[in-house]
Amino acid sequence: MLALANGAVQFDYFQMKDKFNYGADNVWGNMSVLRNDLSPRPAFYAYKTMAGLLGDGQYAGVGPLQHSVPNRWQPQFDRYHARFTTPGGTGNVLWTPENVPPQSVELTVGTPNARIVSLDGSSTEV
Repeated sequence: MLALANGAVQFDYFQMKDKFNYGADNVWGNMSVLRNDLSPRPAFYAYKTMAGLLGDGQYAGVGPLQHSVPNRWQPQFDRYHARFTTPGGTGNVLWTPENVPPQSVELTVGTPNARIVSLDGSSTEV
């Protein structure tokens, strides 16, 4: 999402499966989309879901639910909100880093129906 939002025209994932076999506290140890046994990590499903939903969608800007937190060195957020224009309408992408507890938010949409899609691709009509 961040790559698309910043104008990337191609995105190649850092590594397909675990390579370094480091512990969970090592920043490079869990940067893959597949584990050593080739079972999918949550990032695999998130990447697959976003690619399928957005297709040729165009980034339309940061949404009002993005929330920054203090960081001395760079911009940092505990909730991200990106908007995309797709042939099917506007897509709002919301997510939090894995170390942030679940949050409830309200998002106003301009249609009578909306669909909430989880990173695994499951969805709920609202």
